[in-house]
Amino acid sequence: MPNPFGPGRLYRTGDLVRFDGEGRLVYEGRADDQIKIRGFRIEPGETEAALLTHPRVTRAVVTVHEKRLAAYVVIDGDAHPAVHPEEIRRHVADRLPEHLVPTYLTLLDRLPVTPNGKIDKRALPAPAALSPPGAPRAPGRRRPSSPSSARRWRRRTRSASTTASSPSAATRCSRHA
Repeated sequence: MPNPFGPGRLYRTGDLVRFDGEGRLVYEGRADDQIKIRGFRIEPGETEAALLTHPRVTRAVVTVHEKRLAAYVVIDGDAHPAVHPEEIRRHVADRLPEHLVPTYLTLLDRLPVTPNGKIDKRALPAPAALSPPGAPRAPGRRRPSSPSSARRWRRRTRSASTTASSPSAATRCSRHA
């Protein structure tokens, strides 16, 4: 868009800023819900949409807790048997890259709302970890859960073993030993 303050152009970045008393720009936050976690720019709505593709999930909201994604979902109460949060997480993991899959997933009877009917994110409870804190984790990487991720896994491990056995990799390793 044209710059109303002088020559050149301005670009809509989604950042909210204001001028301070000395004329400097002060960053106030984002105009949208975009967040940055571990170097990735994330739209929580993308994860929410993937959560809503699960046949039992009727409502979903995604927030940030301790620099990790936290999902809160409402499950269809009429359907039986009960659904486990790990099942929902696997459903999302089959559809999205790992950085968009929530670390925390909490089942709620209903999402808290403001008097205006909007989701009250401040009233959400602390998120529930998918596995109890301190529980032992399986060593190594996460196993592939779909045919396409299995192919990617094979390609990665094949290229990793080729790289590790190359003469240049052996030279690099011997230098650091």
